[in-house]
Amino acid sequence: MHEYFISPTTQSIGNHDLKMIMTPQTTKTTNDSVIPAPIQSVSLETTRLSGFEEVICSSRDVYPAPRVNLFTEPASLPDSFQPFTRKMADKQGLYSVESKLKKLKDLTYICLVQSFYRSQTWRASLQEKEIFSVEGQDFIIPCVAPWNLQNFTLTWSFIKEHKSSTIYTYDSLTQRSSSVWKVRLVTPRGRGGDGSLQLHNPLSLEHTGTYTCILSAHQTKHEVHTRVNITQTKHEVHTRVNITQTKHEVHTRVSNIEAKHKDNTRVNITLKPGESMLYPVNHHH
Repeated sequence: MHEYFISPTTQSIGNHDLKMIMTPQTTKTTNDSVIPAPIQSVSLETTRLSGFEEVICSSRDVYPAPRVNLFTEPASLPDSFQPFTRKMADKQGLYSVESKLKKLKDLTYICLVQSFYRSQTWRASLQEKEIFSVEGQDFIIPCVAPWNLQNFTLTWSFIKEHKSSTIYTYDSLTQRSSSVWKVRLVTPRGRGGDGSLQLHNPLSLEHTGTYTCILSAHQTKHEVHTRVNITQTKHEVHTRVNITQTKHEVHTRVSNIEAKHKDNTRVNITLKPGESMLYPVNHHH
C-alpha cells in the first residue's frame, strides 16, 4: 500500500504548543492535549477524476488520523492492484483520509476505517454489475452484504432516464416493508443481510434500468448498483422457399413459421415464363 501522511501544523506561544480541534459539536483549544474527533461517516464511491474509473473510500474531519484499508473480494493480484492512500490535516488539525483503487469488473470493493485508538470501526462495501433477462420471466437481483447483519434497513430504488424512485423498503427491527412493484425478498425477512429482490413478470420498457440496493446498519453500509437489461420476446421469422420447375411453370411455396406464436403461413405462387414477382413477407401482431 502506498500511503502518504501529512502532519498538522502546530503553533508555539511562549513555552506551550497549542492545537485547535474543531468537532461538529464544539471548538476547543487545549494545552498539551487534544480532544479526539470521532469518525462521523465513510464514503465509498466510483469516480473518473483521474481519467479512468476508480473506487475511492474517504472520511473527513477526524482526529487522530484513522486507519483506512481498501481491498476487494475476490482479492486481486498484489503486484498490479495496490491502493493509494493519503492522510491530510487541515489548519485546525482535523484529518481527511482517502484511499483509492482502480475499478475492475466483477469485484466487491470493501473499505474499513478504524479510529486511531481502535474504538470505532466503520465498514462500507460497493458492487456494480449488469444482468440480462427476458420479458415476462421472473428474475432475481442479488444484494448480499459481506457481513452478517442483524438490525438493518433495506432500500431498493430504480433509476430510468435520470429519474429515481423508491420501489421497496424494509426494516428488520420492525419487520415492516413497503413496495410499489410486484417484488419480494428472496430470503425471508432478509435474514443475515440478504436483500436480494425477485421481480415478478417484468416488462422490457418499464423495468429496464439501474437498480440500487442499500443495506444500512450501525457504522455499516453495503451498496449495489445493477444495470438490468430486459429483452422482448423474440419474434423470429424463418422463411423456407421451395422452388420446383415443371416445363414452363414455376411453382414457388413460401412457408413462414413465426417462433413462439405457432403461425404457419403457406403461399403458393405460380409464375409463367417471362413473369417475375416480388413478394414481401410481413407479420403484424
